[in-house]
Amino acid sequence: MMTIRPWRFLTFLVFATGLFPQGSFGTMGARKKVEVHFAAGISPDGRKEITLVYERGEYDPEGGDLKIKDLGSGRVLGSYPYDGFGVTEDSFTPSWRSDSRHLALSYELSRGFITTLGFAPFGSRWIQMALPNIYKKTLKISRVAGKAHVTVDPYVGDKGHESRVEWLPRNRFRLEAGYRGISKVDLPGDGEQLFWATFRVLDANGKSKPKVLLEKVEFAPLSAYPVGG
Repeated sequence: MMTIRPWRFLTFLVFATGLFPQGSFGTMGARKKVEVHFAAGISPDGRKEITLVYERGEYDPEGGDLKIKDLGSGRVLGSYPYDGFGVTEDSFTPSWRSDSRHLALSYELSRGFITTLGFAPFGSRWIQMALPNIYKKTLKISRVAGKAHVTVDPYVGDKGHESRVEWLPRNRFRLEAGYRGISKVDLPGDGEQLFWATFRVLDANGKSKPKVLLEKVEFAPLSAYPVGG
């Protein structure tokens, strides 16, 4: 028969309690669903809302799904896996079109980089639309402008934004973009060069899903800069 010496048993208890904080034996693996409501998350017609639902453990949030819901019936019109950087209200900026037919959502994809997704109805549900890549377009027009106007760091980082959406007539919207490493020479301190990217949403047509097309990328006007351009 094995004998457990008292000092060994005490050592085990000290080691175990160091690994598992008080109360964790009863709550390990416990998950609680949390729904995050965003400022401007409700559509202008008051009928729909986009939220984030994720499971929160004892310490950190894990995973999540963006959901568009019908506020009248409570039915989920669309659910989309989310794997961004933040899960708080401030991590998201919804931009509904005034007639509530389209939605753009800006969020922090990774630390220091904000991106934007589009959403539109397709039959009885809403689907997510990825935006065309605009980064290569910004590089091209920056290099064409020349180093006297714009400098492009050969080691451009992964920080920046593609956000600040403004809806335009005829199913169009514009967002502002800027990237660390692409600088405007005539700004104090060679500040970040800003771009405007204009997109057009093609609505669903029969079996064809809605999608987003890139129309143009251009330098943002001086009025877009925080302090006098």
